[in-house]
Amino acid sequence: MTEGARMGEAQAAPVLEARGIRREFREGPSTLTVLQEVNLRILPGERLSIVGASGSGKTTLLQILGGLDRPTA
Repeated sequence: MTEGARMGEAQAAPVLEARGIRREFREGPSTLTVLQEVNLRILPGERLSIVGASGSGKTTLLQILGGLDRPTA
């Protein structure tokens, strides 16, 4: 493999990229942080799955990525 190929010389642009996603919900006087500094980069042809325990923020992340919800930051 050449040096240029290892360095990603012809690497395609990401299909989806998100940086520093944070989502908080107010619950009375307290704040519940569901997502904190989430970074995601998906390149063409990649497949991924989002897994985690119930209540860990999977649906919230997908709603933000799909434009159905707004991140706190």
